[in-house]
Amino acid sequence: MNMNGIVIAFLISLFLNAVLIIVYFRTKNLILSEKEKTENQKKYLEMFVHDMKNPLSAVKSALEIARDEEINERERKKYLNIALDSVNRVFTMILNALDIAKYSGKTFKINKQPVDLPNLVEEARETFQIALELEKKEIVFYPPQSFDTVYIDREIIKRVLENLIANSLKYTEKGKGRIEISVSMNKDKKFFEIKLIDNGQGMEEVDLEKIFEEFVQLNPVSSRNELNKGIGLAFCKLAVEAHGGEIIVNSKKGVGTVFIVRLPVK
Repeated sequence: MNMNGIVIAFLISLFLNAVLIIVYFRTKNLILSEKEKTENQKKYLEMFVHDMKNPLSAVKSALEIARDEEINERERKKYLNIALDSVNRVFTMILNALDIAKYSGKTFKINKQPVDLPNLVEEARETFQIALELEKKEIVFYPPQSFDTVYIDREIIKRVLENLIANSLKYTEKGKGRIEISVSMNKDKKFFEIKLIDNGQGMEEVDLEKIFEEFVQLNPVSSRNELNKGIGLAFCKLAVEAHGGEIIVNSKKGVGTVFIVRLPVK
């Protein structure tokens, strides 16, 4: 890729970040007093700026390295892929924000189709391959020897998986982070489960009910159990319940977290 292409890629990432902020302020419909609106807008803006800093920094650093004429094409491709991966993360955030704004309190429209679940999990895992290499973390998937076809909205559940994986990776330690993923079918084959287990920082039991609320994201590093704002897990709950399923979380401070997505087969 020449320099023009690199510049275009970087400008696209900037544009997507700007769109994400605009999407929120134009679509979020809260019944609040003017004072409350002003205060919440300030908090939400701080949230977006904070959340966008990491992917933007990754894009900027990767493109700066990629334009170096002394690196070989293999290395250049690697860093361009890192930039693309970061842009994709922003795009997922945009989709989450749009769906939260569109479907909160309404019926979430899904399109069920036959899906090879183990294959879908593998696709979601591969999305994070570059991040795993950079942060020296790992995702281990235990695919069953055989698994019945399930009927779900493929793209929606893939985004659920990606959000859960991203959340777990965020709170695991660099060089030691590990996520284990497994799928299973219940005895009567009416429901199936996707389980994610991480060795991250974990959460206090009192906080578990809060993490699926819109624009709430726990900060496990804080000694005051400080709440930041986020939408990824709120989207997951919305999407899973639209399928007639449920999402369960168990966690222990200093040990890790377990997410279980339970969905009907059809």
